[in-house]
Amino acid sequence: MKEILIEIDRLAAEEMKQANKTHPMFHSDHEGYAVIQEEIDEVIEQNKAAMDCKDLVWEAIKVDYPEGAKNQVEEMRNHLTFAAAEMIQVIAMCDKFIKSQEYRRLIP
Repeated sequence: MKEILIEIDRLAAEEMKQANKTHPMFHSDHEGYAVIQEEIDEVIEQNKAAMDCKDLVWEAIKVDYPEGAKNQVEEMRNHLTFAAAEMIQVIAMCDKFIKSQEYRRLIP
């Protein structure tokens, strides 16, 4: 697990670096909060879609439809992969929020 956490931090740092190439530091805490909220909303959407797939897996299992269960698990995996990527973006934007506050303190 430790290695995964280290890799998540590395990916979040890379994501923030890429985001900073096209978007400046947050001008205010309000802006930073709005961006973080938007990213969290995207995580929630992907998680909801994964949960829907989970329910469909169970329905397929109950009617002995292994191909349907497999297809839904594949779809669930895709949604969870996107959710994980979105979570890394949330972490990056949390880091950017903190850095933006530090940046604004240095600039009068």
